[in-house]
Amino acid sequence: MRTRKPPEERQNEILNAAVKACSEKPHDKVSITEIAKSIGVSKAAIYFYYPSKDDLLRQVMLHSLSEPLEAMRNVRQQPLELGEKLTLMLSDSFELALFKPKPMSRLLNSNSDFALEVKRSHTKKSIALLRRVIEEALANNEIDLEPYNLSSLDAAKLLLSSAFGVAQGTSVGNPFLPKNQMHRSISCLVKGLVSAWSIKD
Repeated sequence: MRTRKPPEERQNEILNAAVKACSEKPHDKVSITEIAKSIGVSKAAIYFYYPSKDDLLRQVMLHSLSEPLEAMRNVRQQPLELGEKLTLMLSDSFELALFKPKPMSRLLNSNSDFALEVKRSHTKKSIALLRRVIEEALANNEIDLEPYNLSSLDAAKLLLSSAFGVAQGTSVGNPFLPKNQMHRSISCLVKGLVSAWSIKD
């Protein structure tokens, strides 16, 4: 006998099953039938909450990328020196976003319309969090961007894009640096930029 669950609980159950499936094998090999069977519901029950497979995969991506954003938010609230805060925001979020099981990474790096939309949204949110930290530093007269003709938005974009480039600076065959090396490299990058932006006495 199928257990009746509150809608929110059932929806989360379906999403968690889809996340598990997409972490174990390529998303194009995952079927709605398989997900339904794994939690003992009908395909119709899944389509009630997620009208198409793309809708479900979009939510899987959003769920997968919510952890990196939460990590950035958590670091932002900590009373850290500017360079350390920016370093941790970037390295902690990259660690959670980039080092996924291979099937999930394949979904995150796909070029479907919904995937590109999710990645654009994730990037904008990441930039917004970095920008807030930079604006706080500007307000506290810790840094000055005017000599470089940079706005806080420009600086946030520069940080994110440069750090991502650093994370990809790997030996042949590896998509990203090992975690410890990535952290060190991002730290060097951030310290260099923050030092250049710092107001000198």
